[in-house]
Amino acid sequence: ARGVEFGVESTGCGQWPGSVVRLDAPVIPHMGWNVVDSPAGRVLFKGMDADTRFYFVHSYAAQQWEGDPNALLTWATHHVPFLA
Repeated sequence: ARGVEFGVESTGCGQWPGSVVRLDAPVIPHMGWNVVDSPAGRVLFKGMDADTRFYFVHSYAAQQWEGDPNALLTWATHHVPFLA
């Protein structure tokens, strides 16, 4: 994913399309426990409660997905949704 930090643009690692941007939130960095929204049937989350929380520490995130529309993505929210 592409990104910009301190005014310097980066092409990223090229593993997926899209951009990583600074979170638009009143408190940065985002540090805390959040639930994630996962598609039903994901093996990775099999047996976990829907309200299981994961710890996040970040200021930048991919907020849009420009790849395969059928991809099984997991999202979380810190004032705005982001790929988790």
